[in-house]
Amino acid sequence: MPADRAATGNESALRYGPVGLGELAMTAFLSRLFRPPRGDAPAWIEVDELQRRLAAGDAIVLVDVRQPEEFTAPPGHLPGAVNVPLADLSGRAGELAARRQPVVVVCKTDRRSARAATELLAAGLRDVAVLRGGTDGWHRQGLALE
Repeated sequence: MPADRAATGNESALRYGPVGLGELAMTAFLSRLFRPPRGDAPAWIEVDELQRRLAAGDAIVLVDVRQPEEFTAPPGHLPGAVNVPLADLSGRAGELAARRQPVVVVCKTDRRSARAATELLAAGLRDVAVLRGGTDGWHRQGLALE
């Protein structure tokens, strides 16, 4: 290859190389952003969807992972929820799995319940979801709490 063509090729590589790297980085970022959730990542359920499923009579185990004093304090907890504090959850995962029903994990917001759902998935449960917004979100929509 003549020297002048080689110089032009190197010049192009220097000029367009960063663009290619930028495109590669953007592709990697977007593929992570839009990929389906990992098998060990909990699913999320919106307040209105959970309310609709409960009203339809779907068999769902509602697990509230707050401390007992939070569970019983105003404004309350979701109707039918079972209180299993986050610290006790690993010891009761087998009990929840034995029920063979979908589990929706709830807390005040959704931070503790997201950790709890991840713990339940790691323990082998498969149909686990986190209530987005927790009891705060449920209450904001004017739905009944016990």
